[in-house]
Amino acid sequence: MKKSNFLFITVLVLVLSLMLTACGGKSEEANVQVADEAVSEEEADIQVADEAVPAEEEGTEQGDLTALASEIGTAAMGVTEAGETIYYAEAVDSSFAILVFYDLEQNQNVSFVGPVSADGNAITITDYNNGLSFTFTMEAAEDDAVVIDTGDSGLAVMQECDPMEVLDAMQAISDYSEALA
Repeated sequence: MKKSNFLFITVLVLVLSLMLTACGGKSEEANVQVADEAVSEEEADIQVADEAVPAEEEGTEQGDLTALASEIGTAAMGVTEAGETIYYAEAVDSSFAILVFYDLEQNQNVSFVGPVSADGNAITITDYNNGLSFTFTMEAAEDDAVVIDTGDSGLAVMQECDPMEVLDAMQAISDYSEALA
């Protein structure tokens, strides 16, 4: 394996571990498997910078996120068995949810934003923009972790996080990656 690929994979594992630790998890809880695949240096150099926007200014991107964060009751992030990063946020009253899958290697995302319906452990989000829906199952695990079965992407262990942290990540993905749906 090339030295740059090894370095990138090492940095990726550290970032994912820090992400889960920052969400209240312990580093030994993060059973993250990283595929031994070649990743170009260009992808390794992708960085998302936080913009300096006053958080309290309504009408600004950050102000809108702060207002939205106050409506979020559950927020979590993790990694699917397929290696995609997954983010989830649901309103306190369960009236809407946001689910984002992000593929770092391809710098692409798929998101669903819309009303939520539940049938037992099965949750369906129907996207406001395109009408597509996504159904998955969610079960609570230890230490504020959530396990979801995403179907094609497999299982994902997600750690509950601060809503603002998840919304910031979702916004950065939306701004800096290609949306497939």
